[in-house]
Amino acid sequence: MQSPEAEEVILALRQLATNSSPNDDPASIHIRAGALFARLKALNRDANAAARAHKQITADARHDMDQTHLRLQNLLYEKRHLEREIEKCRQFAYVSIVRPRFGPHSLTPHVALYTRTSRCILSNNS
Repeated sequence: MQSPEAEEVILALRQLATNSSPNDDPASIHIRAGALFARLKALNRDANAAARAHKQITADARHDMDQTHLRLQNLLYEKRHLEREIEKCRQFAYVSIVRPRFGPHSLTPHVALYTRTSRCILSNNS
């Protein structure tokens, strides 16, 4: 996509090349063509500079988006990690509630009862 000014310069160069007659002064045609080429080069430099500026803006925006996406991934990872830790804590709390029922203190009366019952049965059989 060319700018209107670049199109005018190209059109002027074409006209200079096609409409020049052998009677025209070659030095003046050369000077005019040099000026048109210089203007075309300046337009090209300006277009390249604008393209570089837009590329830099795009790269900066992409970098910001990548940083934001990375922070989001880190937050999601941290969320999953904390959810797993919460679940472990819940399971641990459940185990600690259940444990006293089956702990050594809760089994002591049952063991004593079993031992007394075993002694009674053994003494009756002998």
